[in-house]
Amino acid sequence: MSIEPLCVIFIVGTSHEAYQIRPQDGPQDGADAFTQHVLQLVRTHACATIAEEMSVEPLRGRSTVGYEVAEEENLFHIFCDPTCSERQALGISKDHTPLNAEKREKEWLRRMRSCIYPVLFVCGANHVCSFAERCRYEGLAPTIATYNFEASEIPLARRIF
Repeated sequence: MSIEPLCVIFIVGTSHEAYQIRPQDGPQDGADAFTQHVLQLVRTHACATIAEEMSVEPLRGRSTVGYEVAEEENLFHIFCDPTCSERQALGISKDHTPLNAEKREKEWLRRMRSCIYPVLFVCGANHVCSFAERCRYEGLAPTIATYNFEASEIPLARRIF
């Protein structure tokens, strides 16, 4: 893979359902808090792209915070996770094995070739360290901005787990 050296990626880990995907109804506190966090990072690091470990399939008509922030800030946005049919074509099974995680992470980087750097990459918290290592292996300059975003100011009764 040939991605320019010195390409900077800021990695943000979080829960997809609790923060990354905007709920259609119910409390918006988590998504709103994550929006503020993403906005702050994008502005602080002058990010040109928001990339996400997401495909359109799990959204079911909903939006992601990353997409909303990219629209608001006029940034490039890309979903990097392959759909179910794309996973099948790439030989990635539904099993959560290290080999499948590696294949998915390589695919995310392949899809990021079209991005404008610096990139803010939003992924599940369980991928933060392995993805940072994958980036380094591929000659990129990753920075873990957030290991696992959680909006602690939201009362427990209103959090989605």
